Amino acid sequence: MPNLLLTMWDTIKSSNIGILVAAGLGMFAIMGGLSMLSYHYTLSGIKSRTVGDGQHGTARWATDKEIRQTYAHVPFKVRDWRKGVSLPTEQGLVLGCKGKKDELTALVDSDDIHCLMIAASGAGKTAFFLYPNLEYACASGMSFLALDTKGDLARNYGSIAKKYYGYKHISVIDLRNPTRSDGNNLLTLINRYMDIARKQPDNLAARAKAEKYAKILAKSIVSPEGNSDHGQNAFFYDAAEGLLSSTILLLAEFLPPDEEHPEERRHIVSANEVVTVDSALYSAFELIRDNGSRYPYLAPVYTEYKGLFSCENDSEAEEFDPMLNSEVRGFVDETLTYVNNPDAIDIELLGENKLRLNVSDEYADFASKNGIEEYLDFFWLKNAFIVDYIAEHLAENSYIHGTITTYDGYTRHLGGAGMALSMNFYDEADGRGIPAAQMDFRTARNAVYFRNYENSDMDTMHFYTYSNGEVRNPFVDPKDGLCKASKSDLLMYSDELGCAEIALAAYGLYSSDSFDTEAVLSTAKRGVNALYCEGTEVCFTEAEATLSHLYQNDGLSYSAKHVS
Repeated sequence: MPNLLLTMWDTIKSSNIGILVAAGLGMFAIMGGLSMLSYHYTLSGIKSRTVGDGQHGTARWATDKEIRQTYAHVPFKVRDWRKGVSLPTEQGLVLGCKGKKDELTALVDSDDIHCLMIAASGAGKTAFFLYPNLEYACASGMSFLALDTKGDLARNYGSIAKKYYGYKHISVIDLRNPTRSDGNNLLTLINRYMDIARKQPDNLAARAKAEKYAKILAKSIVSPEGNSDHGQNAFFYDAAEGLLSSTILLLAEFLPPDEEHPEERRHIVSANEVVTVDSALYSAFELIRDNGSRYPYLAPVYTEYKGLFSCENDSEAEEFDPMLNSEVRGFVDETLTYVNNPDAIDIELLGENKLRLNVSDEYADFASKNGIEEYLDFFWLKNAFIVDYIAEHLAENSYIHGTITTYDGYTRHLGGAGMALSMNFYDEADGRGIPAAQMDFRTARNAVYFRNYENSDMDTMHFYTYSNGEVRNPFVDPKDGLCKASKSDLLMYSDELGCAEIALAAYGLYSSDSFDTEAVLSTAKRGVNALYCEGTEVCFTEAEATLSHLYQNDGLSYSAKHVS
C-alpha cells in the first residue's frame, strides 16, 4: 500500500494536477490568514481593548526621565547672573521652572523650535513667561527681537541688558515717534553708490545703481501696495515718484558728510529740537509747568521702579530697590541732581503746540553712560490726563450722564443732573483693602484715590510686596527718589478741578514720610477735600460731605469725624 501511495504522488507531481493542488493549498492559507486578521481588527476587537491602548491617540505626560533627557536643566540664578557669575551656556527657550522659590531650575529647550503662548489678559504671559525668557536670553548671550507695543520690555530689560549683561546695542524701533527711534536709513545703498560716483565720475555703473535704488524707494513710498495701475491718476503717481526720486538723489549727491558736518545728514527723518505735539499733550505740559512739578522728569528713576514691580521674588526685587541696594540708590541720587535742575532738563513751551526738550550736555553725557533712554514719563499721572481728556470730549458732545473710573484710582463724574452716585472708601488691613465708609453725592465730582497696596491683578506692574509685608508703590518723592505713603488710603476730590489738577495738588501730601493734617486742611481751602482714616475714624474735610454705610468689618467699627 505505501508503494501505491508513493507511486500516486509521483504521478501527481509529474502532472498539471500538482500545480492545481499547490495553488489550492495556497488559497486556503491566505483565507485562513485573512480570517485571523478580521478577528483581531473588527470594531468589536478594538472595543475590547483596554483603555489607554491608543484608541484616542498616544499623547501622554512626559516622565521625569524623558524630561531630563529632553530639556537642559539650568539653575535659574538671576542674582548671580547679574554679577557675571555662573552664566548659562545653553541657549534656548525656558519652558518652565521647578524647585523651591530661591532654588529654581529652568527647563530649557535648545532645539530649533517655535512656541505659541495664548492666555487671557492678566494671566501672566509677560511676567511669568516673557520676562524669564528675556532674562535667560540676556544671561546666555542671545540676540533677540521683541515686539513691544507698550514699551515695557524696552524700559525694563533694555536697561538690564546694558547694565548687567554688557549689551552695547539695544535698538528700539518706535513707529509712533520716529524722531525718538533707532532706525534703518533707507538711503544707505543710495548714499553708498552716490559716494562712489562722486569719487569716480566715470563710474556710470555706480551712478546707475544709485538712481535705481532711489526709484525703488520712491515707488515704495508713493505706492506701498505695489499697484502700478492707477488708471486716470497714473500721471500724478508717476510725477510724485519722479519728484521724490530726484529729491533723494539731490540729497545723496550734494549733502555728504564733510569736515564741518562729519555726521551723516542724508536720511529721510531728522531729529529736530522743536517738535509739534497733540494739543492734549501740550496742555498737559502747560499744567505741569504751571504747577511747578518735576514729576515727569523722574523717568530714569521710574525705570528702576518698573523693574522692581516686575520682579518675581524678593532677591530679584532687591536688585532694583533703592531702599535696599546701595548701587541703585547712588544712581538715583545722582540722577536727581539733574532731574530737579531746570537748567539740566526742562520742557520749553513755544506756543501753537510746539515745544522743545532742553537737555544739558552734562545730563546727556550722564544718560549715555548709564543707559538712560527716556527723559520724560508721566508714569502714575498718565491715566489722570487720559481720563480728563475723555471726559472733556464726551462733555463737548453732550454725553454728561455717567462716570469714568480707572483701576489706579482716577474718577471723573460727567455731571449729569439728578444722578445719585456714591464712592467707596477703604482702609487697609493685612495687606488688603476693607470697606470703611461710603460717600454719597449728586453734583459733579472728580476724585483721585491713593492707596499703598495691590487691589487687583492689574496692579501687578505698579506695586511690589515683599514677603515681610513691606510695599513698594509708584508714588516716588522727587526730593530723594524713594517711594512713600503717608497713609494706606487717601481720597482727594473736587467739584471743580480735573483729575490731573487734583493729583498734582495732592501728590505731595501722600508721597511723604508723615501725614500733614494742616497741609490737608490748607488744600481743602483751595477746593480739594480729603477722606482718610485715623484708626477707625473716617476723617473728612468737607462740612457738607454725606457719609453713609459706616462699615463693621473684622471686628472693626468705623465712625465719621469732620476735621476743620
